[in-house]
Amino acid sequence: MEIKKSTWIVMLLTILLVLSSCGKEQPPVMEEAEEPCDCATEVSAEFLMEELTTPIPSLTKYTETDTIFKGKNVRFTALEENAEYTWYLGAEVVTDQQITRYFDDVLAGTNHTISLAVQKTPNTNCLPNDDGYDSISKTLHVSNLPIYNSPDAILGPVEGDFRVKSAHLPDSFDIHIDVTYQVGDVYFNIENYDGLGSNCIQQARPTGSNYRQMFGFYGVSTMQCDAMQGDVHIRMDGIVEMDFTFFNPNDPNYVERQYLGRKL
Repeated sequence: MEIKKSTWIVMLLTILLVLSSCGKEQPPVMEEAEEPCDCATEVSAEFLMEELTTPIPSLTKYTETDTIFKGKNVRFTALEENAEYTWYLGAEVVTDQQITRYFDDVLAGTNHTISLAVQKTPNTNCLPNDDGYDSISKTLHVSNLPIYNSPDAILGPVEGDFRVKSAHLPDSFDIHIDVTYQVGDVYFNIENYDGLGSNCIQQARPTGSNYRQMFGFYGVSTMQCDAMQGDVHIRMDGIVEMDFTFFNPNDPNYVERQYLGRKL
């Protein structure tokens, strides 16, 4: 079959066009656009319960918890933004997103049901089954245990072996902590406190504490080791974490050493 001259010309031009386009830099492929419903969530009444360590502003720390010491303030915060809130705390009804309540010593050993109902216009375009309403109830326990300075205090999680990391050593190392009591004072006996085999006895001066932030304390400088400050935190999942900083207030050239770790 005879091919017309015009057809040959068209084929040749097509081949040349393909070859030339392969040598050019192609425009980048556009990333896949984020779907508008990827971040959509149903209206939720989830909220935080957080115990205050101390009302002293410089030492204030809130810790998420389901158990508190007696005589403590607790902050309740709804996580859903821009909604209608209805809190039920016993016979009390409150409509703010965040509230704080004080649990007196007389409430020690008791449980308290904290309920929250949230209503908000739902995103029915992405979540057609969301009615815009949710409610959650949680139980808060008020402990009868003392905070510190007593053998009955809940300092057990502070004792034991911790694996820590500090910038002054290339690898992590293990320390051991024992707690003793002498005439109302708390002493922390720390073995291998510097990762180099040194031991340390610190008389702790508690500066603030709650049930899960076990203590914020200031340890005085002794002959055995430098001064230190820090705390031990019991997470909601039961893992115990520590954050200590060793320092020397009398040496302006001393480089502070922060120890971050977890109980073994």
